[in-house]
Amino acid sequence: MNGEKLGGVVLKIDEDTQHNEVVHLYTNANAHGKGIGTKAWQGFKIVEFLHRGNPGPDFEVDETKPDTEYEFFHFKKVMD
Repeated sequence: MNGEKLGGVVLKIDEDTQHNEVVHLYTNANAHGKGIGTKAWQGFKIVEFLHRGNPGPDFEVDETKPDTEYEFFHFKKVMD
């Protein structure tokens, strides 16, 4: 807004597949409550819920950890 930095994003780019990953998406505290985070998330869809029974390909289940360690949403956004 008016040239002020309001947040940022860290991306993991896969040049071969072009299936990229949002590692971190954040807004600065002074930007909270202005709808900026909501606008940043527009177009993302939940495509999978990862949990202990469906931990995803990159996780090994550790039975000593609580279920919440494995609960994540997998979001996807197709950009033209």
